[in-house]
Amino acid sequence: MNELVNTDNKFSLVPSTGADIIARASHKGEEAETLIKALKELFPETQLPLRHFQCTGLYAREMFAPAGTLIVGKIHLHDSISFLLHGEAVIFSSGLGAQRFIAPATIMAPAGTRRVIVAATDILFTAVLATNETDIEVIESTHAVDSLSELINLLEK
Repeated sequence: MNELVNTDNKFSLVPSTGADIIARASHKGEEAETLIKALKELFPETQLPLRHFQCTGLYAREMFAPAGTLIVGKIHLHDSISFLLHGEAVIFSSGLGAQRFIAPATIMAPAGTRRVIVAATDILFTAVLATNETDIEVIESTHAVDSLSELINLLEK
């Protein structure tokens, strides 16, 4: 796995180990897990419309979310890249804190990242993963986990 490094607004990849991924995901991990649980209780769960796109070696998931929506993502197992195509959002990422994005924006997510997105306006958001897999359920199960304990168990195997 690789880690995305931003130097003077230029991104490069450096090797990332299982320990690096766990460290990134667990940065204030217990506090983040508690906050996420509290946020989930405050915001009603809703199904957001998804569109899936695939081509050789890539999978993209496009999501529309209305203003005021809270989106709690999973912990990414691999590096990924996302695009805010429309609107404005505040994105909280493990290890990076809160960042405000106004479309168009490109957002890098190294392995071990969990994002919480608050849609300040209606947003259109696309996440892109590198995979040759075509089954959506398999892609989801092999590219992300729900909790820090799942991540640690997976990487310690």
